[in-house]
Amino acid sequence: MAVKTSLLSKLLFFFNSIFAFFLLLSYALPYVFPSVFPFLSVLSLTLPVLLIINIFFLLYWIVKLHRYFLLSLFVLALGYKYLNALYQNNAHKPEEFGVHVMSFNPRLFNHYGWIKEVDVEKRIQQFLTNEAPDIIAIQEYHKDYQYLFDSYSYQYIQTGKGKIGQAIFTNFPILNRGNIGFTKTSNGAIFTDIMIKNDTIRFYNIHLESLRINPKEEIFTQEKSQKLLNRMGVGFTNQQLQSEQVKSHSQNAPYPSILAGDFNNTQFSYVYKNIRNNYKDAFEEAGKGLGTTYDFKWIPLRIDFILYDPSLQLYSFTTHSESFSDHKPISARFELN
Repeated sequence: MAVKTSLLSKLLFFFNSIFAFFLLLSYALPYVFPSVFPFLSVLSLTLPVLLIINIFFLLYWIVKLHRYFLLSLFVLALGYKYLNALYQNNAHKPEEFGVHVMSFNPRLFNHYGWIKEVDVEKRIQQFLTNEAPDIIAIQEYHKDYQYLFDSYSYQYIQTGKGKIGQAIFTNFPILNRGNIGFTKTSNGAIFTDIMIKNDTIRFYNIHLESLRINPKEEIFTQEKSQKLLNRMGVGFTNQQLQSEQVKSHSQNAPYPSILAGDFNNTQFSYVYKNIRNNYKDAFEEAGKGLGTTYDFKWIPLRIDFILYDPSLQLYSFTTHSESFSDHKPISARFELN
């Protein structure tokens, strides 16, 4: 394959090498404590873009019949499992049977008017009525919208001293409930032991520390970018501690568990890897497409998850397209007796 290399090709390969290097570096981040290198953890948020850019370079060099394609091919081959976590094309069709669980961060039901539309809470109510989940985890719950969940017989709401917090709603009996106390934050994790016919499961609702990124701002070019990075570094460090608390608690669960929630970090992060542990990811097993759950205009971010014990049988997984918040609802159906 003797091809004359032009100056443009050399320049493109130089940039190709840079993006390949950062992709390789990002592969290691799930194994590195964010508290040690908090700034590097930012790369985990950009990993989807790095994957896509390297795929572009791979295809470009193949079309050009140039051996430069080997660099991106090698780097992408090393990260095959990350491609699998980014995009799925499962043949599973949504089933109408099984226990239907949902996780949704409604951003306080648009209480402060972030979405410039009317009747957002009524649209949420109609969505919940249509979907009728058997168990639902709500992050960023607001007490003023309790009426949306009055149809559920069993409820566990944790709001601390104010009106804002987390909640789990179900029509199955709750045998036990509790919370995992995160310190110095309004975020948290709660759990319920739920009896479903002859089975009992532990259902977690997890909301990790927010990185406080405004997706509407030019965050990588704004004047206060250093302050932003410092804030994100603190957020990553706090998430690490919180993920360790969740992992320790779930490892000692007396029943098969389902962990649902807003992790405020991606499937390529240390905190996701830590919490996932030996659980399965419902999106990877039965999802479709990129599975994007967070409204960020540059990067396809999946930061909302349903993880489950391997002893449970998953029927289907859905990332809902409805836009009632900066997060999309996600749901899964399980066989439980």
